[in-house]
Amino acid sequence: MEKHTKMTRKYMSSLIAVLSTLGACATPKGEKPPRLQSYTIVRSNTTNTQTNFYHPNIRGGVGRIFDDKAHDLQYVSGVANGNLGGDSSFTVLGHAIDRLDSQLNDASTVQAAYNPNNDWSFGGGVLKFTGTNKDVSFGRALYMHKTDDLELLVGGLVKEVSGDVQPGLAGMVGLRNFWGFQPVAGMQREKEQARYIGGLIFPSLTDQDETTKRGFNMQPALDVLYVDNQVGDIPGPQFTMANFTLGYNETFFPTKAKTGRLLGSTGIWAPNPIFGTDPSPLHNLNFNKALDPAAMGNLLNIRYIEFDRPNGDKSMHLDALVFPTQFDYSHSILDNFFLGLSQDSFGDDHRTGPLFGATFNLLGFSGNFDVSIYQDEVQGSLNASVIF
Repeated sequence: MEKHTKMTRKYMSSLIAVLSTLGACATPKGEKPPRLQSYTIVRSNTTNTQTNFYHPNIRGGVGRIFDDKAHDLQYVSGVANGNLGGDSSFTVLGHAIDRLDSQLNDASTVQAAYNPNNDWSFGGGVLKFTGTNKDVSFGRALYMHKTDDLELLVGGLVKEVSGDVQPGLAGMVGLRNFWGFQPVAGMQREKEQARYIGGLIFPSLTDQDETTKRGFNMQPALDVLYVDNQVGDIPGPQFTMANFTLGYNETFFPTKAKTGRLLGSTGIWAPNPIFGTDPSPLHNLNFNKALDPAAMGNLLNIRYIEFDRPNGDKSMHLDALVFPTQFDYSHSILDNFFLGLSQDSFGDDHRTGPLFGATFNLLGFSGNFDVSIYQDEVQGSLNASVIF
């Protein structure tokens, strides 16, 4: 076991080194300044810690989960873009999960793509699952076109799983101004899985003067992800995540989140590999994790997550929070504080309790913290980023 762990750590270290080198050699795109993020969730029986690095051409993260049954898990993810001259570039991705108590269900993936211009990409990769015969190799072609008015994605893929060749199709359409609304919808269908995304940004409910006085724009926005693994011959889980904010702040449901959730574990360009390697609805163990509820927007934020297993077991998590003082027309430090409700449900076990916390932006650090209080435990999380 120790030998296996050391080999996995060596693999992880090599992966990070390669991706870091590729990212450093790439031409900066100027999308966002580099930042380092640290994220910790503490519960009565588990602690989840992760550190993520974001750069215009490289994103990566490492982390570990500890629990009271010694079922520890460590993981690493990274994706890098390299410029090949003109509009052409390449993308390479790696992701690995190491369950320290057992080799069963260890998982890893390596993927790469060639992007001849800003619209087309061609790539492929492999996904390895230790202890199973469900290793995957795949190839994918994708057309992604983005203008001031339209966001379009069309693509196809071919997967090979245990000798079974499975084709798939993906498509997404987003409109930037549909009578003031910004809708988006997409679907990817494979033999054993269907993925659906949807989102809608409403017109602003406040005029410019009111927004200036309040300091926050009242503009509703929502998005939904639904993953159905029951569409094929092999029974599988169903996953639902829905988010809503009353104060859209332009960080809600960005392009990378849309395409990452739509394409899943074979995304390459805007990946979300954990949805292909771990079914937990609460972990999101990688650099492309969903925004924390407190960071989704202003005024009022709601997140709902549901995970249904083929045997009928169901788990659910709900966070609903409000920033009370953001509804008045004066600015104060109290605008950073929120309170609300948190609910967990695992089968017949239901827990509901108050939720409170704050966002912060201090001395170059930004992020949020929250505390949930249940009858039998107190849970807390801290998310901090530094931009440099």
